[in-house]
Amino acid sequence: MLDGVQADESDSYGPGALRINEAGTSHSIRSERGCLLLIHWQRPVQFL
Repeated sequence: MLDGVQADESDSYGPGALRINEAGTSHSIRSERGCLLLIHWQRPVQFL
């Protein structure tokens, strides 16, 4: 996370946070005031 706060079913993540999701998992993200993050995917991602 570069700026702002993002949340999912597990927790909230602020600047400097690193979140790694296991292969085959899914999650929903939200941000009350917006956020800036860097995402790196190693495999195709399916947006639902």
